[in-house]
Amino acid sequence: MYILVLQVPHVNRTDCQLIGISEDGFVSPLTENGNTEDNLRLPTEEPLLTQVCGLLALVLGSSCDV
Repeated sequence: MYILVLQVPHVNRTDCQLIGISEDGFVSPLTENGNTEDNLRLPTEEPLLTQVCGLLALVLGSSCDV
């Protein structure tokens, strides 16, 4: 018999509305309490950046140039 012990991080999920993307690659989500968070950066690695920008373009209806 084997016993496997894993440490799993506790993650809080927060739904927010994206209101903008800055020139330096930071996104500005609007939180539920009306504040903005400006410390969330888009990924810089390809092809992940291309995938995220493609999804944002679908959702926002505009292009994502970073």
